[in-house]
Amino acid sequence: MGLVKRQGIKRSIVDYAGVSIGMISVFFVYPLVIEAYGVISFLRSSAILLAAFAALGLDSIGIRFFPEFRDETGKHNGFLTLLLLIASGSFLFLLVFWIGFKEDLTHFYTVKNEEGIDLMNCYALVLPLAFFLVLIKMLTAFCSNFQRIVIPGIINDFFIKVAVPVLCLLFFFNWIDLARLIQSYFWIHLVVVVGLLIYLRSLKQLRITWPTAKVWSKIKEIATYASFNILGNVGAALTQQMDVFMMGNLTDARNTGSYDLGLRLISPLNIPQRAIMSITGPLVADGIRREDWPYIRDMYQRAALNLLAFASGLFLLLFLNLDDLSLLLPKGEVFNTLKPVVFILGMVGLFDMATSFNGHLITYSKYYKANVVFIVFLGVLNTILNLLLIPAYGMVGAALATAISMIGFNVAKLFFVRIKFGFWPFSTPMLYLIGLALGFGLFFWWLPLPFSAILNIAIRSVLIILAFALSLWYLPISADVRELMEEGIAQIKKLIGKN
Repeated sequence: MGLVKRQGIKRSIVDYAGVSIGMISVFFVYPLVIEAYGVISFLRSSAILLAAFAALGLDSIGIRFFPEFRDETGKHNGFLTLLLLIASGSFLFLLVFWIGFKEDLTHFYTVKNEEGIDLMNCYALVLPLAFFLVLIKMLTAFCSNFQRIVIPGIINDFFIKVAVPVLCLLFFFNWIDLARLIQSYFWIHLVVVVGLLIYLRSLKQLRITWPTAKVWSKIKEIATYASFNILGNVGAALTQQMDVFMMGNLTDARNTGSYDLGLRLISPLNIPQRAIMSITGPLVADGIRREDWPYIRDMYQRAALNLLAFASGLFLLLFLNLDDLSLLLPKGEVFNTLKPVVFILGMVGLFDMATSFNGHLITYSKYYKANVVFIVFLGVLNTILNLLLIPAYGMVGAALATAISMIGFNVAKLFFVRIKFGFWPFSTPMLYLIGLALGFGLFFWWLPLPFSAILNIAIRSVLIILAFALSLWYLPISADVRELMEEGIAQIKKLIGKN
């Protein structure tokens, strides 16, 4: 766990720096241009859905098969070249489809304002943006094969989180129009692709050589894996992105932007998960190859416990302070409508943490086809639920559709892992942790604080942090979290000693 912890902590620091900027944007920037932000949200979700068809699971392929082709020369039998060729071929295939159905798709990718007037058409940008997203995901995953997730995180997430609010502010002050804003959002992703390529080159891992016979001998197995991953990626995208996409189609840009703000509000919960998942993917793939099940089981349970410990505290900080936050913000009325959305999606996120890296275990094992079946079924279920619930309940309906789908998906994976691998992510310390989180949540929700909004937030936040920190320090819940706290205290003492 040492490597996982070091890289996970470093990546989390980068992500939290990015999310700090992101949260500032959510509170102070995006509400100022909520309709324009709704167009960006719709474009992004549309591109992610399309990328699911084009990606072919290249990020998973790049991790699952890399151990077989890795060599000390850095050329890796031309495996990266094969990935780039597959991505390019997939894009060309979709381009033919895109051109052939241009008239229908142009109408389909038009977003409207509250009056029902066409606000922006995203047809021309969706396909190339989807291609950039495929390359970004693939290259980021390829970097993780060398236990490098920090710099790719800076190039990818951090850069985008800084650039998008800057563009929105330029739009707010009328320095650029809506069309230029959306075009600039598109070009940001090309910059990220180039940045990842440059980083791989700096690692001396960007060796574009023709795939060797060793790679071609595995092409049938790779193709089979990719064919199932098409369905898996589509199902996952339908589950994760259909809510924003359907909000854009069934409502208007303002509601779409508001709902996406709700998703952004809970995004800090996912930061430790993204960091841990990025670094554990290659380790799980290698552990499965070695059939080192005790090692995988230990990592599986510890990851679930540590993720839930961080995420539950963050959720209480966010949700319990939301009312006071809305009083401080210039567009606070936007956030007043988001509390049920934040609660529903937050609960989904916490359950996802508690089930650990089920997806890794299934995807990188011989049972990867089962994961596809789960994903496709639940993706279709999510689409149907969105169609039924959004017209009736708006943003809350979209949140409920996502919740039902994601919880069902995780339960299915949970029992599959139990049956096939023989272990759970749950442990006795996790029960203690859940009890603490529930108790703290009820207590601080009831605790009356009759001061100003900013003072209420400060007092409540300090009390929540102290309650969690003292509990994790004195109770036998997570040795990893306690070790992390000890390291932090040691660093503080070191700094004080220097001064």
